[in-house]
Amino acid sequence: MWNVLVEWIFSWTAILVLVPVFIALGWGGMSMMPPACLIARVVFTIVAILLLGKIGLWAISTEPVIWKRIMNVFLFFGIIGSLWTETMYWIKERELLQLSGALFPDNKPTPPNPCRNIPSDALVLLLGNSTAYNNSFPHTVITVGGETNSNYKQNTAILFNISTILYYNIS
Repeated sequence: MWNVLVEWIFSWTAILVLVPVFIALGWGGMSMMPPACLIARVVFTIVAILLLGKIGLWAISTEPVIWKRIMNVFLFFGIIGSLWTETMYWIKERELLQLSGALFPDNKPTPPNPCRNIPSDALVLLLGNSTAYNNSFPHTVITVGGETNSNYKQNTAILFNISTILYYNIS
């Protein structure tokens, strides 16, 4: 029974139907607001597995000259692997873009942080395991390369916004 199912899934008929359907599902997931990154990763991975499986089955079922078969398999596996890698990178980029938005002042108790003896009239900004506080305004929080990326004022009516610059180390 499993042989029949595997043969059908990796047949050209199924590949020509399933691959476009899964690509459309992945593209649709990334078009959602916010993008459904996990769905897109799973669906695009299924597409890669289907295509690699079809090429693998083709390689073991054909009988051309061995060096031609090896070259074709390397070529197709390289193309599909590169496309899959770039797709995962694109999804990660879109996912990182979701890490933007606005911070609003709150009256909740201050969570544990590395700063001690924070004045009660200070405006406190917690960034992961780092804490910034000040009671003289305006106050710059982050400066990168001489460019101020965020500052805040003591006015609860003003929306606090941080613009983030992402630096990629491509090596």
